[in-house]
Amino acid sequence: MKLADALLEKRELDNGYALRLPGEMFEQACETMAIERRCCGFLSIRLEVVGGSSDLWLSLEGPPGTKQVLDSELALILGGRNL
Repeated sequence: MKLADALLEKRELDNGYALRLPGEMFEQACETMAIERRCCGFLSIRLEVVGGSSDLWLSLEGPPGTKQVLDSELALILGGRNL
């Protein structure tokens, strides 16, 4: 399954977004972090696994203007699917 197809929720942050994923997407989330780190050096990327939850949170944040870049990328990735 693709990471985009597995997205469960998107939360708006001050300077980006947090994306909730099922726990079984851990490896794909790590791969995505590595790719984003190489292409978008301005991003701060965090992967969080919370206590008893089986879900992951992938957070992407950055300087002013980051949200607009992420909006464009997420629109392409999600193909119009709303979260």
